[in-house]
This record gives sequence, structure tokens and C-alpha cells, in this order.
Amino acid sequence: MLLMVVALFAIFGLTLGAFLNVDNLMSLVWSVSSLGIFGVAMTVVVIARGMTLSLIASMGVATAVAIQLMCIPVSTPVALMVGLGIVLIIGLFSGFLIAFVEIPALFATMASGLLVYGLARNTVFDGSIAELPGNCQFVLSVGQSTLFGTPVPIVVFARSRFWCSRCCHASRQTSGLTTSAGDGGKPSLRRRAAGLRPATGRDALDHR
Repeated sequence: MLLMVVALFAIFGLTLGAFLNVDNLMSLVWSVSSLGIFGVAMTVVVIARGMTLSLIASMGVATAVAIQLMCIPVSTPVALMVGLGIVLIIGLFSGFLIAFVEIPALFATMASGLLVYGLARNTVFDGSIAELPGNCQFVLSVGQSTLFGTPVPIVVFARSRFWCSRCCHASRQTSGLTTSAGDGGKPSLRRRAAGLRPATGRDALDHR
């Protein structure tokens, strides 16, 4: 994948005259920084031996609900907290289905994402586009302002990547997240978490 990115970058740089322009590169990085933040979130899930297909649905629904609340109008902090609460509820619901009901992560996150989007689309959203009110200067500043000449979304992505790396490094130093050959390569944390839910046949086989 990295080689493909380098190859495309080289091809575009040679064939498109303005591609290597500083403003164009900054605009490109600015536009994909949100995807980078999603990539950091997905990295954490994959490292934890999981999978999520509800990431984009969670982002879209929470953002659209927060924007519609701002249009009522509701104060920006309250609207943002409601959006954050929606994301947390979706994550906790998916985690419950995976950890306690033992539905595979692929199906649990796909179902939760479709369920949340379908409910919001039919009961909350007025249309397919949620337009941010012009008086929400704080939200606009987060998405469009710069910090020491660097766009804020890029700064948020860089900080997210940094803290993700630090957390992953710290988790390897704790005994609860290490793996061993005798555990079949599975995190020992799963065995500890098994005591929080009713015993199942799978837990008995894992114990053996």
C-alpha cells in the first residue's frame, strides 16, 4: 500500500503541473485529515483483534444530529455533547453485542451502523444534507482555522496519531494485554473479561 501511494504521488507529480504546489499539497492533506482520524480509530480496533463497520455511520449520524440541534437553535456545547453521547451509545451497544452476546464483530457493527443510520434517517433528519448554521463560529473555526500556519484538522490528526501510538506502546507493557503461545495468541484480557459474563461453551473450550 505504501509503495502504491508513493507511485501515485510520483505519477501525479510528473504529469500534473500544479500537483506539487505547496497550496495544493496542503489542501490535499487538509481534505484527507478526517480520514486519517478515522484510520487511527480503526487502528486501535484492529490492534485489539476486532473490527468495526459502524465508524462512518456513527460519525455521520452524530454530526448531523448535532448540526440539526444547532439549527433549532440549541447552544453549541450542548449540541456537541449530544453528538458525543450518540457516538458513545453506539460504541457501547456494539461492544455489548460483541463481548456479552458474542455476536461476531463483523455482523454486530454492521447491524448497529445500519440500525442507527436508518432510525436517524427516518425519524430525525429533515433531508440528506445537514447544513451548519453560519453563526456557529466555534465549529467553523475548528474545521477551517490554522494553528501556527497548520490547519487545525491536520493538528488534530497528528495529536490523535501520537496519543494512539503512546497508548498502544503502554498497553504492551501491561500484563493484561500481552499474549502468549499457551493462550493461542489471544489477549489474556479476554480471559479476565470472561468472568464478567455468563459462562458459555466457548469459554470452557478456551479455558481448556
